[in-house]
Amino acid sequence: MAAVVRCLLPDLPIVEMVVEGLLTADEGAQAMGEGMRLSAENGVWSTLADFTHMRRTAVGSDIVALADAAAHAGLPPEWREAVVLPVEPNAAVWAQLWETAAVNRGLPVKSFHDREAAIAWLMDPDADVPAPAAS
Repeated sequence: MAAVVRCLLPDLPIVEMVVEGLLTADEGAQAMGEGMRLSAENGVWSTLADFTHMRRTAVGSDIVALADAAAHAGLPPEWREAVVLPVEPNAAVWAQLWETAAVNRGLPVKSFHDREAAIAWLMDPDADVPAPAAS
C-alpha cells in the first residue's frame, strides 16, 4: 500500500495518512477506511493527510467518488482533515480536487503547503473551516 495510516497519540490527537509515490483509488479507499477506524477507536477526529511525496493518484472520478463516500460515512461534526499538498505540481492538482470535492459535500477539508501549518489548523478549535461553493 502506498499509504501508511496511524494514530499520533499520545503526542498529537491526530490520525495521520502519509502517501509516498503512487496512490490508486483502491489504496485511497483502504487508507480512508483505516483512518476512520482509528478515529473511532481512539476518539480522535482530526485527520492529517500528508501527500508531500505523492507523485500521482486516482483519476478525477475516483477522487469525487471517495468524497461522496466520506460525505455519507456518518462522520461526527468534530471531524476535519488537513491536506499537505504534494511537491509534484500535477499531483497537487489532484489533491486540490479532493479538497474541493470534499468541501462541496460539506466536509471540512483544507489544503496547506507545509505540515506545520496543517497541524496548527487541526489543533486550533477556532480555526476557519472551508465552506462549500455557492450553487
